[in-house]
Amino acid sequence: MSGASAVPELREVLGENKAKLKKVIIWGTLVPIFIYLLFALGVIGATGGQTTADTISGMRQVFGGGLIYLIAIFGFLCVATSYLALSIVLKKIFIFDLKVKPILAILIVCLVPLLLYLLGINNFIQIISFLGLWLGAVEGILILAIYQRAKKNGDRQPEYSLNLPKFVYFLIGILFILGPILNFIFVRL
Repeated sequence: MSGASAVPELREVLGENKAKLKKVIIWGTLVPIFIYLLFALGVIGATGGQTTADTISGMRQVFGGGLIYLIAIFGFLCVATSYLALSIVLKKIFIFDLKVKPILAILIVCLVPLLLYLLGINNFIQIISFLGLWLGAVEGILILAIYQRAKKNGDRQPEYSLNLPKFVYFLIGILFILGPILNFIFVRL
């Protein structure tokens, strides 16, 4: 769901059409929310009490093997495209921010996940749940802090700006902190 890492790429792709950035970010957020909601409702509607964390095994119990292959391919493409987008961003961070040589950056991005898998860290659902929640919370808090700092100290006119009361940013930050804490207390991944 988090697409913050795609915003710099998006700004680069838009080129001179920077005025469209706000609209693209809004639609780029709303469309995945709608698709995720449809997917979740479809899975729960189809499998009911047999819904599983990985979706596929629960669907297999209800529909058998034929439809499962199509669902598995769709799921793989969703994960693979997200991984590719994040890999490109991570590679650029290594190269431009950390001054890592391009070939080494590519090797790190490609081989570290494989190495972790080979070392036995292979419960995919738990890994992406844990990392998504904790890293998403850290990213959200950092974005809030950067936004506040840029609004206060920035010297350029942004493409758009949010005019929310400060307590709203504070509440959003609290939610980012509470999410991982409540998950740790109740789920214990």
